[in-house]
Amino acid sequence: MYFEKPKYKVMTNFSPYKMDSETHPWMGWDRYQKALSMLEAANDDFDVADCFAILREVSQTVCPTVVSMVYDVTERTVYWCEKRSWEEVQKFDFREV
Repeated sequence: MYFEKPKYKVMTNFSPYKMDSETHPWMGWDRYQKALSMLEAANDDFDVADCFAILREVSQTVCPTVVSMVYDVTERTVYWCEKRSWEEVQKFDFREV
């Protein structure tokens, strides 16, 4: 069986199954769906800044997001910010190792 390579992947640290959001406000099904729709609407020039725009939009507030990461496979570089400090993005370039 052959599966076509997907255009993107969405990783999550919660179960994407729908549950009672009042009992389990951290479930995030709505955030997961929002990320998918933003990715589906993205242009071909989608870049690291666009990734962080999505992460910012879907970050948690009930159980606050601690780390948000983007890996640029072309540049072999990982970018991250901590505690939703979106203006303080750090980076590590694997080409320098």
